[in-house]
Amino acid sequence: MGTRHIIGLVAAVVLSAAVLAALPATGGALSAPLVRVPALGAASGPAHAKDLGAVPGSQRVRLDVVLSSGDRVGMDLLEHELYDPTSPEFHAWLTPTQFDERFGPAPATVAAVDAWLRATGLQPGPLDGFAVPVSGSVSRLSRVLGVHFDDYRAGPNQGYVAVGSPLVPADLAHGAITTIVGLETLFKPAPAVHRLTADPSGAAPTGAVAPRTTCAPAQTLATDDGWYTLPGLGAHYGIPNLTADGLNGSGEVVAVYELAPHDATDIATYESCFGLTNPLGTVSVDGGAGGENGGTVEADLDIEQVMSQAPAATVRSYEGPNGGAGV
Repeated sequence: MGTRHIIGLVAAVVLSAAVLAALPATGGALSAPLVRVPALGAASGPAHAKDLGAVPGSQRVRLDVVLSSGDRVGMDLLEHELYDPTSPEFHAWLTPTQFDERFGPAPATVAAVDAWLRATGLQPGPLDGFAVPVSGSVSRLSRVLGVHFDDYRAGPNQGYVAVGSPLVPADLAHGAITTIVGLETLFKPAPAVHRLTADPSGAAPTGAVAPRTTCAPAQTLATDDGWYTLPGLGAHYGIPNLTADGLNGSGEVVAVYELAPHDATDIATYESCFGLTNPLGTVSVDGGAGGENGGTVEADLDIEQVMSQAPAATVRSYEGPNGGAGV
């Protein structure tokens, strides 16, 4: 369905109690009162990062105001039927255009968001999937949304965070707007990369799929650094209960989307350590992803996570160039 539709499928935000606020001085006027929506913003800067000060007011920022589906019940029903072999809708996949036409935001909601943004002096673009794009200077967006943009550094990463609960019209605050993408560009730094050696505790199983839930070297590193192993993380979401019931991916092929090559040695070591035997294939797209780059660790993690959650599935890594045309 594409990223823009995945964003649109996010469940409607359950909003905290909102506080009525006066319309900021933005050069426009609105009849509906504005409310602060804590669920749409960051209450404070990230604790792990260093505050570098305010973002220059002239800096341009692009936001996407993501809206809820106009037919959430129908969308949930179709999602169920697409995977029900007894349903006439089984695997009757929709094109992006068909999906937008059936489940896109209600026209009245789109019009209300457009009117709100224009009343503040902004110039929103046309609806793109589930999102209304808008851009503006930091100073204007700060006034419109009632937040302040600060730059932060976390390890090697630097970006801004819009701190505060954004102001939105009261009639759009309770589920019409699900999120505002672009209020943060700082991501938590990735953990240090460790190379594991195979667990000497036993060979990978043959025949029935019975992966190990622990791998001594991985567990030691995770414990020392305060992280989870992938099976440990999956246990918090009930994955072992699913695999125990036979929902282990048997007969299925899982495709992963990558803009970097995976490291075959790393994957093999992971499988050996956790007793996994998933077949892994690579499909090169537009010449492949090229040589190893910073995204290889992420590609490895994607593949290894699929293997841990679906130990009987075949995995295919679709790898293309990490450039403007790659996506």
